[in-house]
Amino acid sequence: MKKIKILLLGIVSVFLLLGTAFAIEATPADREAIEKVCRQYLLDYDAAYLLGKEPTTDYFAPGLAAEYQAKKMETMKWNATLNRAQVEIDEVIAERLTVEAMEIDGDSAEVSVAWVCTYRYALDPNTFEGVGLDSEYGVGFCFRLLRQNGQWLICDIASGDDYDYVHRTQCAERYSFAPITEELLAKIDADIQSVMEKQKKELKNIEEPETVLEPNTSNLYLDDLDTNAMASYAYNNAAKASPSSGDGVTPYYDFSLITGNYDCTNFISHCLLAGGASKNVSANGWYYNTLSDRTPSWSNVNYLHNFLVHNSSTRGPKGKVQSTRLETV
Repeated sequence: MKKIKILLLGIVSVFLLLGTAFAIEATPADREAIEKVCRQYLLDYDAAYLLGKEPTTDYFAPGLAAEYQAKKMETMKWNATLNRAQVEIDEVIAERLTVEAMEIDGDSAEVSVAWVCTYRYALDPNTFEGVGLDSEYGVGFCFRLLRQNGQWLICDIASGDDYDYVHRTQCAERYSFAPITEELLAKIDADIQSVMEKQKKELKNIEEPETVLEPNTSNLYLDDLDTNAMASYAYNNAAKASPSSGDGVTPYYDFSLITGNYDCTNFISHCLLAGGASKNVSANGWYYNTLSDRTPSWSNVNYLHNFLVHNSSTRGPKGKVQSTRLETV
């Protein structure tokens, strides 16, 4: 019996020492297959994010991460529907994938990529007419994959986009594989439902605009705003790492934290709040609640310009063009 135990121990030791020899070696075909599944996800990401199309999910391994990604895609698709109601994106022109790192260990892999997409608006987003302009965005992704039954499947994704930053990491960090729990998914469901109901209402208002709007004295031109308060806000907050809210209620998020972005238009929006302007909470309006609940006009100079000079509602600030000078901010 003692000899048998020694023999079994020796066999186990051999397997432990040579275990890596039995692992499935990574091949060029593996790398090609891994890149292909990552690319397919990113193509679907663009289709949902920019065009409001339904994504596929057959490249995900079962689990909570797959559920999270499905909810993320659904939210992005709905947001794209609203954005297209304001300025429609005509087409995706080019999509470029750069694999920055790939590590394969048997049946598991981790890949870091950079993704850049160029797309074209159907109209000029500054004037809502004429020939559409081209635009571009880029974001980084880190994929974790598993090989199951000979097929590489995505088991989790960490990205630098706003959705993961707000929902998954609770604005703590980007590119993080923060744990996905049932509680997190339930909270996201509740948040998404709330946002979707609000957005459905706004879409209905676009399709069936109200004929009578309640008067609102905050529908003000520049001359009606408190320019001293605006100047005071700008002077007191320009050098701050964390500027204060313009109206004491609206959160101040520093958009320069997003790669490739600046914070200047967001700062001006808070200056307008400080001067007495109120928000126009509508799909084509001017407001900010969170990164996932806001209008482009809040932080994009072209959209803000267009909102100010074309605002015909009784909500939000107004501007007017005099010769070539915009009488707003």
